[in-house]
Amino acid sequence: MAKGVCPECGAEIEIEDPVEKEIVECEECGVELEVSKVDGDEVEFEVAESEGEDWGE
Repeated sequence: MAKGVCPECGAEIEIEDPVEKEIVECEECGVELEVSKVDGDEVEFEVAESEGEDWGE
């Protein structure tokens, strides 16, 4: 089990078998996070970019 910290609220997040670019949700604040780095049992997260609707522009 790997651990990291939510960059939005500071909550500790545990994730099993993390993969870079994987999207997870913080259980504390609900923000979607992207796994940016995996280093053994430590994980770094970034707030995931939300994709906006493409209205044909």
